[in-house]
Amino acid sequence: MQSRVAALVVACAVGSSWALSVITAPDVEAHVKEEMQQNIQIHDTFQSQEENDVRAEGLLKASTDMSALQTHAHAAIFDVCQGITCGPLTCPGGFTATSVEGHCCQYCVNPNIKLESEVTGPTNGVDSTFCPNVRCFPTLCAKTETMPNDANGLCCPECPA
Repeated sequence: MQSRVAALVVACAVGSSWALSVITAPDVEAHVKEEMQQNIQIHDTFQSQEENDVRAEGLLKASTDMSALQTHAHAAIFDVCQGITCGPLTCPGGFTATSVEGHCCQYCVNPNIKLESEVTGPTNGVDSTFCPNVRCFPTLCAKTETMPNDANGLCCPECPA
């Protein structure tokens, strides 16, 4: 019986030492040092790839089969106003006939008329001075507006009744 126990102990010892040798990784320190000594220039790889791409592009441009894909059915640039006849233009006082880029015919333009700036904000409203989070808009009252103040409790100008 003791011989069986001894054999079992020896088998376990041999098996565990074999398992330890299998589990541990091989020593790669020498391999790492060898790789560090190499002069690897990764940009050389990219340079060769770029040269291959340029060569392939040149072959495509030189190919008569591929050049057929680059032709257009019509001329690239043509006059869109060709064949358009503009009617006679008589401008009222202060206006002059003016050519506008991108248009075929002239327009009557008065240089003295200045256009107001575009509407800003929601219909050109402004923040209320007296009430937070309130916007006041033009009233277009026919009579004099009642202006807001601390005494009347209004947030915005109001039309009289």
